[in-house]
Amino acid sequence: GAGMVEVQFDREMPETVYVKGLSVLCDKRRKGIARELISLCESIGMQSKMAFLRLTVEKNNEWLFEWYKRLGFHILFIEANVYVMIKPL
Repeated sequence: GAGMVEVQFDREMPETVYVKGLSVLCDKRRKGIARELISLCESIGMQSKMAFLRLTVEKNNEWLFEWYKRLGFHILFIEANVYVMIKPL
């Protein structure tokens, strides 16, 4: 494949799916694959009766932070050098 996503049910936050990792091969980027993977995570969460999708973004990755905001994520809290972001499902 062109990309991968790793999710787990969040032990810290009930009713939350945690997007542990998401990556797309360099030559496959900017083709909507990451958006499709996030959509898949949302589907998994909704099918599992979860209420939220959660992920982290490093503070120095402003582009990725803004991209997740455009997808509907917002900051839940800031921890060390990462934004912890959440999106209602």
